[in-house]
Amino acid sequence: MGGFVISAIIIPRGYATFDMARPDRGCNFSMRKSVMKTRRTWILITDSASAHILENTGPGKGLKKLDGKVWHAQQKDAYESPQGMTNNSVGRSMHRMAPHSSSNKEESAFAKDIAVRLSKAHAAGEFDDLVLAAPPGMLGLLRPHLDDKLQASVIAELPKDLVKTPEIDLKKHFTDVLAL
Repeated sequence: MGGFVISAIIIPRGYATFDMARPDRGCNFSMRKSVMKTRRTWILITDSASAHILENTGPGKGLKKLDGKVWHAQQKDAYESPQGMTNNSVGRSMHRMAPHSSSNKEESAFAKDIAVRLSKAHAAGEFDDLVLAAPPGMLGLLRPHLDDKLQASVIAELPKDLVKTPEIDLKKHFTDVLAL
């Protein structure tokens, strides 16, 4: 009775191949390494003045603050001239003019800067999924600046200001969103 004996080994599909066409060589058993890509999730924590990124690389891996991924809004010029004075239309009294409301423009510019940085990082393959955590007003400023691919990567939004929250306390805010 010709043939060969193969011991009963249970190997998951896709991990091993058998070459039965060459019985003179015996059973050619070769192992392939199956590589599963790690899903990287970035968590953007921002407000109108600063932003930083945390990363989660899978269940049980926790959150890690990324070095070099901390951004700050541009500060106003310290030597900006103060509000001007004007005369009342009637009488001799004077009053200060209303200040220019440029803070919304600055916040919008910061939101655009964050979106551009995130878009470049996403295009470079630095992360797969994105979670946004920001006060509601900042989320509203950030959304219009996200391109289509970046918007598709957003898996959750948390309308909370977590910028000053200690790192040790951040995990509890994301347990409903990620398996940490």
